Amino acid sequence: MCLAYQSGGKTTYKILNTSSAEDVNKIFKDTMGYEPPYKPGTSVTEIQLTENATYVRVYDKVNSRMQGGWVMKAEDIVGLTPQEIQNKFALPNTPKYICDVNLEAVTRLRTGEVNPLFGFDGGGQQYDLIINGKNVGTFTNERIIGQ
Repeated sequence: MCLAYQSGGKTTYKILNTSSAEDVNKIFKDTMGYEPPYKPGTSVTEIQLTENATYVRVYDKVNSRMQGGWVMKAEDIVGLTPQEIQNKFALPNTPKYICDVNLEAVTRLRTGEVNPLFGFDGGGQQYDLIINGKNVGTFTNERIIGQ
């Protein structure tokens, strides 16, 4: 499957594949020992960027760091407190910092709904870069959340 999506008349990504959250969660459990990151009963979509794009990453610098495999759209957290971000993305630790993640066209991402974990609601739309099998993106512009 390969569908192109447009934003403001410009193609931004194409859909490569859609899988069940259960199938993707099994990969994370079997290969990395992760709790299931995607909400069961939903779909996880593999996309490929068709133009450069910027996402954001949140972290605490103690248990998580600037570079990592999970990102989100900036507009999905605008105006949220660190605790609200933690709840929406079911993060095990309260984030303190945010950075920009610049991704090149052709970068692959998986995206789907955040599974409720660690006592948090989840429900946000997360993007994982782990599908690339290597570090991708340029992580820049570190700042404290809300500043």
